Amino acid sequence: MRHLFIHCGLGAPLLVLLTACGDADPPDTNPRPDADYYPMRDGSVSVYRHSNKGGWDETVTLTALDDDGDRFSEIDSPSPDGERSESVLEVDAAGRVWRVEKQDFVDDELDISVEYDPGFIRFDPAWLELQTNESVRMEYQRTETAAGDTPDPTRDRAHVYTSQGFESVTVLGRSYRDCLVILRQRDYENTQGNTEDEEKLFYFAPDVGKVLEVNLESGHTEELVEEE
Repeated sequence: MRHLFIHCGLGAPLLVLLTACGDADPPDTNPRPDADYYPMRDGSVSVYRHSNKGGWDETVTLTALDDDGDRFSEIDSPSPDGERSESVLEVDAAGRVWRVEKQDFVDDELDISVEYDPGFIRFDPAWLELQTNESVRMEYQRTETAAGDTPDPTRDRAHVYTSQGFESVTVLGRSYRDCLVILRQRDYENTQGNTEDEEKLFYFAPDVGKVLEVNLESGHTEELVEEE
């Protein structure tokens, strides 16, 4: 096992812990260094099929907020329960994509606003360089404010991201090669002091982005239907 401490963040240092566990097996497919595994395109629209709540399709729209292409709004369509979110994403000089703000709505009425410092990472190109079973732990702070209320105390959060290597995957009849597979694990306690143990798998396809998300606890999936 090896531990590395590096600086990682938008405007402030962020502690990152890298851990290599055992010997990596050769991947069955290969990374594509010339590809963008999390493209941020102004005006792009992606549709994801959720397996929960009886099955439903979510439309995610990305819109640039500046001319530099490093700040975007991400707006989701409502779930069957009328829940949706609007987020602000930022892209830093290293190409990392962070969620820095989020607003949750119920029936189009604001419910909760959230700020992340320096941000909740959505994708890091450095993950492409990780060996299989190599992990990176990323910390941030989360401040939640209920609509019409004062902010709750800021809470420390952390997730561990572990590379599962590169795979081919078929999603709703469409095949994607050379997908980066990342296991994301929560690494913090809830307000009652209990350890959060949610684990999710993410499949990122070259020049497409996220094509599949699997909640390993509930079995809930999000599958890419189409993107433009």
